[in-house]
This record gives sequence, structure tokens and C-alpha cells, in this order.
Amino acid sequence: MASIPLAEIPGVPALAAPVLGDGIRARASAQGLLSDTVSPGAFAGPGQGAEELGRAVAGTAGVFSQLATRMQEAQNVGDVAKADAAMQDAYGQHAQESMTLPPEQRVALWENKYRPMVEKQIAGLNLSPQASAQVQPQWISFDAKTRTNIAYDAYKAKIMDSEQAVNNQIDRQVRNKDFEGAKATADQFKAFAFPDAAIEKKKIDIDQKAWEANEYEQTQAMAAAIDMDPKGAIPELQKAVRGEASTFGIVEPIKAKRFLAMAEREDKNRKIELRTNLHNRVLSGDILDPETLRKEAGGKLDESVLKSLEKVMGKEIPFDPEKFGKIRTKIAAFNASTDKDGKQLDSLMSEIETTIPQNRQGPLNSELSQAWNATVRQNKPRTQKQEAVASLMGEIDGMADRGYFAGKWKTGTGEKAVVDQKVKLDNWAKAEAVKDEMRTFGDKNPDATSQEVLDHLRGIITPDAAKAAEKEIQDMERSGKFGYSKPLAEMAVDWATGGPSPATVRNNNPGGMWFVGGWQRKYGAEFGEPLKDGLGQGNQIAKFPDAISGAAAQMHLLSNYGNVTVGEAIKKWSGGNDVPSYLSVLGKGGFGAEDNLREIMADPDKAEVFTQLMSEHETGKKFPLDAAGWKSAYKKFREVKG
Repeated sequence: MASIPLAEIPGVPALAAPVLGDGIRARASAQGLLSDTVSPGAFAGPGQGAEELGRAVAGTAGVFSQLATRMQEAQNVGDVAKADAAMQDAYGQHAQESMTLPPEQRVALWENKYRPMVEKQIAGLNLSPQASAQVQPQWISFDAKTRTNIAYDAYKAKIMDSEQAVNNQIDRQVRNKDFEGAKATADQFKAFAFPDAAIEKKKIDIDQKAWEANEYEQTQAMAAAIDMDPKGAIPELQKAVRGEASTFGIVEPIKAKRFLAMAEREDKNRKIELRTNLHNRVLSGDILDPETLRKEAGGKLDESVLKSLEKVMGKEIPFDPEKFGKIRTKIAAFNASTDKDGKQLDSLMSEIETTIPQNRQGPLNSELSQAWNATVRQNKPRTQKQEAVASLMGEIDGMADRGYFAGKWKTGTGEKAVVDQKVKLDNWAKAEAVKDEMRTFGDKNPDATSQEVLDHLRGIITPDAAKAAEKEIQDMERSGKFGYSKPLAEMAVDWATGGPSPATVRNNNPGGMWFVGGWQRKYGAEFGEPLKDGLGQGNQIAKFPDAISGAAAQMHLLSNYGNVTVGEAIKKWSGGNDVPSYLSVLGKGGFGAEDNLREIMADPDKAEVFTQLMSEHETGKKFPLDAAGWKSAYKKFREVKG
């Protein structure tokens, strides 16, 4: 009889091993089983042989029964896994689709679409009773948890939408300047279980915006009033400085003082323009009598100015080179920053109008205008070089008085003095030529020492003049005050004492911000010192306890500008002054005029670089705050503003 080894039946050894008893595992194949239980001699007795064969067949049937059980169990495991996969896939698909739906429709989407889909997939698996006993409880639990999660997520989304709606309403009310209404709206956050402290912070922020809006309106109102009638705005601003109510409402005295200075400067500038216009009309013959002059002045010019203009009516003024030269020296020495009420300026203008012929006034008026504008409008303080040049011009005038350049031109004193007009004209013409040459030397040698300046003076005047003036020049050498730049030792002392260091450094204010109080006090700001901002506005810079606080306040103010371009922000920050130069410095950090400021301020790295470059422009050099300091400033700004 042929034997068929069990080992040759596919899959039997692996499936049979765990389920066969000790006796069956000992028989690895039908061949082994028969050889162990049916010996050749067994056929000697037919009955005994048949019995042995029956037992062998029965054992084989048991193996197949066990295999079938194991195969069903494997099937069950696979079906349970498929059911679980169907549940998870449905949950993921629902999450994806429900993103675009309103929160209240998301549970319905699960119940009407994805829940039936899962049940259909489970039914299609034709689960065995054993697998069904596992899947059904699992599905019931999964479905319940899923519906709960979806409902909770929908609730959270609804809450977030509601919170955003309240925030949007507050923003609209703030834009419409309904600040009390905005604070009442903030109370609606109580419905969302917001802490009282959080609601109070929102109200404080609204109060801050109300203050800023009022500040802006006051600023605009005062600026408009000054632009329309600076002289008329002065009395109202004087009231505000005293803390009294004015047409601008209650204004902080420090702020009012700043705008008062602006009004006074603008009033003076307009008087200068009117005076110049009337002077030209007098000289051209368009105005011939005092009555017409006063009518055209419209009460806007002082009596002394009107009398000065009357003196030149119909009068031919002879040219006096001495007067021309000395007025020019006075202009070189003119310091507009100390001419608070403009009287020195008026005096110089009157002297030019009444002593210099019209065809010679141009250069003097131009130099006087440049001196005034450089200090008052362009905020350029007088330099060491300007002081040295002014002193030198005075010394050259003294030499000309003594006749060193063309010979003695005056004998005697007072009314009995005799003047040789030809020699005088030649003397002062040469003196002016020397002045011009020394100015040119100064332009080409901005760092010349006092000795180098005086050596050059010796070299350009005639030997006779040099010999005559030697004593004066030696005295000038001993004074050492004619150099165009300070000695290094003096500059070191200045830096150590904080003397001429930039105002931004002295006041820990890298952005050069004006002091306005309010929110700035959160960073420890106080009034620093009065400065000129280049427009006659009497800028009063804020002073901070340290550079980090000043930088943080700078970031705070920039963030208040909102969704604007860099170009718009810089124009607002600088008052429209020197915007191209400002943008050029920012360009070193890769910032362009069309970049969005809000995006920059939201990025710590960009915000730190941006404000650092701004401070470089405001200071005129790198502001002394390291990278760690700028990072600390950004952190402080976020902590304070929230």
C-alpha cells in the first residue's frame, strides 16, 4: 500500500504543530505514523491490522479538524482588523470634508454619510459569530466617541467663531471711536468663561487706544491750526502750557510746549517770507509809501521791521565794502539756536536792507538763510569748524580795519576820520578774497588743525600783510581755537562725559522718539531734554531707564502703526523728513519700501534687525546695544504689549 507523507500536504506541518497531541507530534508524516503503528508483521493478523489502520485514519481526521479551527481564527483576526480600518478611514475622511462645513453640520455629516458607510463595510465582511462578537461592541464604542468628539470640536469652533465675532465688533467700535461701547462689548467674553483679569486687560487696551486716538486728534488739530494761522494758535497753546483749557481741549503741558515752539517757529518763518517779499517790492518800486507798506504787511510784522523797510524807500544805497565784509562775518557767527525770539535774525536782515545795495544783497541773504535753515529747519548744530571759521573771519576783518591788505585807508577817528575810498575798496576786496580762500581751504581740509589753518593764512596774504599781522597771528596761534576739529583728547572727554554723544544714546532712546507719556511710561519713560527736530517743532525727546527699555518702546510704537508698508511707516515716523535716506539704511537689511510692517514686527528676527537699522539712522552710527540686547527688547515689548 502506498504511503502519503503528511509533510507533503501544503501548509499542514505549520498548522498542525500547535494542535497535535504528544503522540501525533511524534509522527511527522503519514509514512512515519504508519511505520510506527503498522509494522509489516501486523498484516499477519487481519483483525489487528484493520484496527491499527482505523486508529491512524482517525488521527489524521483530528489533524484536519484542528487546522480548520485555526484557519477560522485567522480569518476572524483579519476581519476585525478590516473593520477597525474602515472605522479609522471614515473618521479621517469626515475630518477632511467637515473642515469646510459650519460646525452645526458636522455631526449630521457623520450620521448621514460616514456612519452608514462604515456599517455597510462591516456587513460586507460576513463576520463569523466570534468576529461579530468583537466588532460590534468596538463599533458601538467608536461611533459614540466619534460623535462626542465631533460635537465637542464643533462646539469649540462655534465658541472661537463667537469670540472672533466679539473681537471684530470691538475693532469696529474702536475704529468708529466708540470706546465706551467697545468696553461694554468686552463684557460679552464672560459668556465664554474668560477670566475677569483677561477681560480687564482688554478694557485697558481699549482705553489705551482711546488715549492714542485722542492724542492723534489733538496733534492733527494743533498742526492744522498752526498751518492755518501760527500766530493765532500761539495764545491757545500758551494756555495749554499753563494747564488751562484751550480750543484743543486739555493737552499735556509738555506736549503743548512742543507745539508752541512749533507755532512760534512757523510764525517767524512766515514773517521772514513776508518781509523778504515786501523788501523786494519796495526796492523794485512796487511799494512807494509807508501807508501801502503797512497795508500789505497786514499787521503781521513788528514796527521795527516796518521802519527798517521804510528807510530804503526811494533811496539809492552806496556800496560800502567794509559794511559788506563785516555783515558777512556776523552771519558766519550767527547761531540761530540761541536766537530764541528771532531778534538777532531781524537785526541782521535790517542791516542788510538798510546798508547794502540791492544788487549786493543776494549773497548775504543766501548765507543768512542757510545759517537759519541749517539750525532751525534741518536740525544741524553748529560745528567746531563753523565756530573756528567765524573767529577767523573776525580776525581778518580786524586786519582789514588796520589796513594790512592794501595800506592804511583811514586816518583819525570818529567824525574827523579821513577815508581814502579807493584804498578802502581795495583793502576790503582783498580781505574778502582772503576769507573766500580760507573757506575753500576749510572745505578741502575739514580736519585741519589750528596751526595748519594759520600757516595757510600766512601763505596766501602778501609778505607785507603777513609781516604787519605777525603779532596778531602769533596771538591766534597761542589761542589754538582756529582748528576745524577737536583734539582727540577733547573728543575722548566728550564721549566719556556724554557731552556731544547723540541724543539717542544719552537718553537710551534708539528710535529718537518724542516724549508723549501714556503708554511710554510702561517702559519707564520720562522727559529727556529739549531738541530741535529740524522743523522748528521743539522736539522733546523721551528718556528711558536703559537702552533695552527704549528699544522695546520703539518696537511698541512701530507695532501700533498696524498694516502699513515700510515706506508709509517711515514717512510717519520721521514726519516726512529725509525718507529716502532712511529707506537706504533699512535697505542694508533687505527691507524695501513696499514690505509689510506688521509682518516684520511679528517676526522677532526681522523686527530686531529693522529697529536696529532705524536706530543707526537716528543715531548717525551704530547704536550701542548688542544682539542679545535687541532680543531682550523684543521679549520685553511682547510682555508689555501682550
